[in-house]
Amino acid sequence: MILKLIAAVCLLAPPSAALAGPSLPEGGCSILAAGVLVKDADIMVSKKPDHVHVLVDLFPYHDAMKTAGPKDLDKLAFNAASGCAALKYPDAKSIKVDLAEFSERDSYGAPVWSSVKVLGKYQFAKKKGAWKPVNTKE
Repeated sequence: MILKLIAAVCLLAPPSAALAGPSLPEGGCSILAAGVLVKDADIMVSKKPDHVHVLVDLFPYHDAMKTAGPKDLDKLAFNAASGCAALKYPDAKSIKVDLAEFSERDSYGAPVWSSVKVLGKYQFAKKKGAWKPVNTKE
């Protein structure tokens, strides 16, 4: 009898917020920049040993972003770091963002790395609870 009661309570209880992890915004990792909605399918977020890496493929939005300037790319990179990457990995101390265009795909649909055009490399660090750009000299 007690086991049935425990099983019923476990099935009806909502999952704990601690077990569910951070909630992602509606639409996944989509980013709005320069009037263009970059879909989450074109954003890759991965955890590295010392930072979180975000790779954004802007090739599908090439025509729409022709008028985008450096400040628009800076804003897009900041939104990628402080948005989905920070929510997905809240304990991250450093986030690196690469904005690129992959103009060629192989027969499986994966980007051909020799066709990459890098539009910008950014690094952000968490200082006093807020994400700040790190000036890197390359």
